[in-house]
Amino acid sequence: DIFTMGARPIALLNSLRFGPLDDRRNARLLEGVVAGIAGYGNSIGIPTVGGEIAFEEPYSGNPLVNVLCVGVAKADALVKGSASGAGNPVYYVGAKTGRDGIHGATMASAAFDAASEERRPTVQAGDPFAEKLVLEATLEILAGDAVVGIQDMGAAGLTCGVVEMSHKGGCGIELDLDRVPQRETGMTPYELMLSESQERMLLVAKAGREDDVAVIARRWGLCCEVVGRVIAERRARVRWNGEVVADLPTALVVDEAPRDEAPIDSFEIGSGLGAPLPCVTNEALLARLSSATTASKDWVYRQYDHTVRAGTVVPPGAGDAGVVRIPGTRRAFAVAVGDSVNDAAIAVACVGAEPVAITNCLNFGSPKDRAVLTGFAKAVAEIGAECRALGIPVTGGNVSFYNETDGVSIPPTPVIGMLGVIEDLAHAVTASWKAAGDEIALVSAGGDVARLIRFMSAGARARLIASAHDVGDDGLEVALAESCLLSRGLGATVRADWPRPHSSAEIVVSYAPSASGRLTESAMASGVELKRLGKVGGDRLIVNGMGGAIDVTLPALAAAWRGAIPALMGSAR
Repeated sequence: DIFTMGARPIALLNSLRFGPLDDRRNARLLEGVVAGIAGYGNSIGIPTVGGEIAFEEPYSGNPLVNVLCVGVAKADALVKGSASGAGNPVYYVGAKTGRDGIHGATMASAAFDAASEERRPTVQAGDPFAEKLVLEATLEILAGDAVVGIQDMGAAGLTCGVVEMSHKGGCGIELDLDRVPQRETGMTPYELMLSESQERMLLVAKAGREDDVAVIARRWGLCCEVVGRVIAERRARVRWNGEVVADLPTALVVDEAPRDEAPIDSFEIGSGLGAPLPCVTNEALLARLSSATTASKDWVYRQYDHTVRAGTVVPPGAGDAGVVRIPGTRRAFAVAVGDSVNDAAIAVACVGAEPVAITNCLNFGSPKDRAVLTGFAKAVAEIGAECRALGIPVTGGNVSFYNETDGVSIPPTPVIGMLGVIEDLAHAVTASWKAAGDEIALVSAGGDVARLIRFMSAGARARLIASAHDVGDDGLEVALAESCLLSRGLGATVRADWPRPHSSAEIVVSYAPSASGRLTESAMASGVELKRLGKVGGDRLIVNGMGGAIDVTLPALAAAWRGAIPALMGSAR
């Protein structure tokens, strides 16, 4: 999706959901998924710079794997996935077609049950080394001007590519299946058209420029065959052994699919976020730090290569968002995933970036369930409202329904991918304390995320903020503990009164005492509250306040936070 537009992919993130890790099957699934992400991303040479993982019982039979990719291209050189120009050749470039992935799109539109094992052939067999060749060849081909349009053969394979490209271009395509490269014998037209084998592109070239495409593709060792021609009629026509085996208007597939109008219940926009239960004792804090969802994800990050291409400025786990240099500039982009627009915006703001755009993947159960469909409508409405409030566009996305097995559905799981921009990478902020004696404060905006972003952006640009960490759903005490642990040696002494009002827009920051006056002025100008909590220093986390007290050594915090997932994975073997 990224490089077929002429952009070079330079960063990956993922959002993962699994059942509790004390179930051996869930642990094995996590191990396999992480190995798959690492093996593909590391091999193709794209750094994985961040992500999120949560563990809850409803995902035991329905794990979710969402992946976000970011690429860089010149705005005036983007290539679109449309065909045009009657007589122009249609090229097949990449790996050969096999029977893997047949009915993959259909599988994604059905719930799982006891018979689901029979659908194993629908799973696609990826080859990262072939993908690397396709990536480089495609970017080299697109650097010239021989290409009219290009699209990867994703869901529904050739069918999707042929119909969508021609319909977008207001034309048609006549396809000759006899010329499609095959790695299995005896494949039928049905299988060839629906296979979702990976690492393949459908490309429309300008007539007379065929060699400009073929020479490059073959130099990279790829199959490169003319498999069809653009036609003036707005039809998809498929030939096999000299006979027409399919011939239909493209609009019939793209625009005129049957509509299923289903009722939804009324709802009100609002997250209904409640205050996280405070950790007012040592035992409560250690217990939360050692829960799999809160614990350090180093076990995962260590398997990813975040240094490839040498552009990563803030690596996984070091800040609330990954930060990557934009090649050839001092600018950088920050990217994060979260379960709401506001959460993801705060994450990129914490590293000093200005949020500029989102994409999303909306994961739900069966839309035939009225409650599921209502939840979906509510999520879409909330995403729209939060984006409008922040002035951030939605640039694309995906919807994944039917995430259920044997009648058990996942909870509504919208995943937001947020992109932010940092004008100078030296302004990037991480979550760890920087120096003993620095002040620690809580920044809050009463739910107005836009004000919080303004404050953080100004503070980062002026180099006033030494560290920043989103309070999030885990609460203030966990945020403080994580900043201590990420600094590897600097504790903190703070005062936090319990109970306290909880805002969905709160960040823990640290700063040099000399910056206190300027930050206070910036807070007033931005309309946020800057409440001093304490100081950085010592070898413990000490939190005193009404209703409880915490006093834990850094090694004890580290044992709970860093040791939880390795222990769970080890015990599950």
